[in-house]
Amino acid sequence: MTKDWVWAIDENGKPCKCTAKPENRGKRNCKHRFHAAVGESQKDFFKKYGLAADTQQAFEVDEDNKLPDITVEDLPDYKDMIKSLVHITDDSANNGYVDSINKMINHTAFTRSGVMFDGVKAEAVSECQDPDDENLTLVKMRFEDEDGHVFEREFSIPRMNEDGEFIINGKNYRFIPSLEKSKLGINVNNGTVFIKDSDENKALIKYSQDGSDNCKIVVNKDGKSVYEDASMTEVDNFINGRECNLTEKQKESLSNLSPIAIERYKSIGLDGIKNLPEDDINDLEYRGVSNYRDRVSYTISKNLISMSNNMTRLNKAGREYNFNMKNMSDNIRKDLVSASYMQLSDNLNPIAAMSQSQKMSWVSEGNWTKDTAYESLRRVHPSYYGLVDPADTSLGGKVGLSIAVKGHIGKDGYLVKDDNVITGSDFIPYAEHCDPNRASMAINQMREACPLIGGEDPKVSTKGWDKIKGAKLGVNLTTAYITEKGVWEDAVIISESAAKKMATVQARKYDVKNIPSDLKVGQEIRRGERIGGTEIKYPGKVKSIDGDNVTIESVYAMGVGDKLAGRAGNKGVVSRVVPDKDMPKVNGKQADIIMSPIGVAGRSNLGQIYEVNGGDFNKKSVIEYNGRTIEATGGDQFIMRINQIAEKKMLSNHNNMTPDKEYKSRLGEMEHIVMSTNEDRLKILDYIKHQESSDADNKLKATLHAVGVDLKAIN
Repeated sequence: MTKDWVWAIDENGKPCKCTAKPENRGKRNCKHRFHAAVGESQKDFFKKYGLAADTQQAFEVDEDNKLPDITVEDLPDYKDMIKSLVHITDDSANNGYVDSINKMINHTAFTRSGVMFDGVKAEAVSECQDPDDENLTLVKMRFEDEDGHVFEREFSIPRMNEDGEFIINGKNYRFIPSLEKSKLGINVNNGTVFIKDSDENKALIKYSQDGSDNCKIVVNKDGKSVYEDASMTEVDNFINGRECNLTEKQKESLSNLSPIAIERYKSIGLDGIKNLPEDDINDLEYRGVSNYRDRVSYTISKNLISMSNNMTRLNKAGREYNFNMKNMSDNIRKDLVSASYMQLSDNLNPIAAMSQSQKMSWVSEGNWTKDTAYESLRRVHPSYYGLVDPADTSLGGKVGLSIAVKGHIGKDGYLVKDDNVITGSDFIPYAEHCDPNRASMAINQMREACPLIGGEDPKVSTKGWDKIKGAKLGVNLTTAYITEKGVWEDAVIISESAAKKMATVQARKYDVKNIPSDLKVGQEIRRGERIGGTEIKYPGKVKSIDGDNVTIESVYAMGVGDKLAGRAGNKGVVSRVVPDKDMPKVNGKQADIIMSPIGVAGRSNLGQIYEVNGGDFNKKSVIEYNGRTIEATGGDQFIMRINQIAEKKMLSNHNNMTPDKEYKSRLGEMEHIVMSTNEDRLKILDYIKHQESSDADNKLKATLHAVGVDLKAIN
């Protein structure tokens, strides 16, 4: 079948496809400068015009592989995918500040009914989107001193966009809501029931579960809150709208009960209240959630208090105060970006963005930390069922403390289940056949998957993958599970064709002063070359020039030392890249990758076997290799490339070396494999050998000796 397009080079010197008819190329609406001739190969065409022949190699695919020519421009733009996948957990970011700020001010120990420094009253009066910046919300504050003089000031708050991000100081962030220590409405602690007011600020009713009918109700006497004795039966009558024998002050106080408290009380009943169990700190039912607006309001209140302590009058006649609300705006931004609940956006791929947007944490400011959190908080609770994805949790020190919620924060401030929400487990095929720990690892690996030039949609799809068709986060590789030299638990062999399919593009932005006037988009840049005095770490092409920022785009084929992973928590490091003809055949089809069968049994992640066998665990394939034919497991498996590129890491470490600086980077399996197979890396070892740290030197020698690298042989 004849192609209806040819390779071309546009006005900016960038490669592209031209779909114009032959007679119209270079004319009419076709603005391309050059077009490939009939029969001219992709490689020869780009080389003729000086477009990094070695870089273009990664784009090329042999005709036998049945893949079209693909350019960098064909990689997906994840913005729309992220918007469609991300369910904004918290809708509090762009509204409700007036009430929230005023509530915070009035409940702060440093203020009394809004009265602050020198008798000045402060309150929020209005909010709106900044007409000059869609990323900001403007809040107007009103101040009145004891003499009745009034003045107003505005400050800005970062505003959430439609994919759940905040842009602060030019960087993209996401907010992680935090779970509060107590439930909303009603709490039970040490045999005492606390029924809260509408602000969830204090308990209006205290009832001891000692078998008596006595309780205490908060009433206002002479401007002070005091507890009065009452009957719980009469309180029950009041809440249920029946006649009751309570004082007018008690009834007035109870009219301010929390709606959530009333809802819960009516569902429990008086007898239930008497026997209500102690609050389980893991129970998510009616668990309070601190949202973005709460955190911002707290920050504002804190800054207003600081202002009250440092405020001085500048002009008594004009009654003006030294209010610099720009400082307030800057302080809000500073406090937000330094807090644990505000994280830099993870947009490496849609799965990473989705997972981050659905996270909630038991850890937050004024709450538990990862060091003080109870061990039980890390466990799965029955209330998680259908509401939390227990596999989509952070690993390491925050394991179990950062959880993915299949829902959102309701208007009443607690979690609401939403079956339409996608979480990490929705991307694991045959998840029921994977060890839970491996399922958690699988999700983390999918978050680290980078887009591939030859990327495909998985043959075995899931609810999650159906949502992001065209993401190109992996390729379907014919996999042979056999033993072979160079294959062990975490090491795999791939074919040259597979290496090309798994090529990826990485872009790095450089801050460059005095950009040369002859620097052009599409220009090839070598490693170590300087642009305006700035050294370029990685070879590639100029993708864009924006002010003082130059973005260099590099293409990396899959190579020795690079990491890959399946969707069952199975991972590997490439130990060898071999010609296609030297790979096994699986049912007559050339294999793309060899993986160890031992790693499956040892890790109990059987989902990958179900995937390659099309759902049949016991299916056997005929594998031909090295003149022998055996029955083993083999078939197509979706494999992703993890964003840990050996070539990039080694180049970065090499560039950072100076004669007076000791090399201290950790060397793992990935680096060991690269150094033991690539002569170019011996320069790094030579540098390390001459470092003065004997301890580091001895450890390094011992480690490298184990993988067959002899430092004495370098010279």
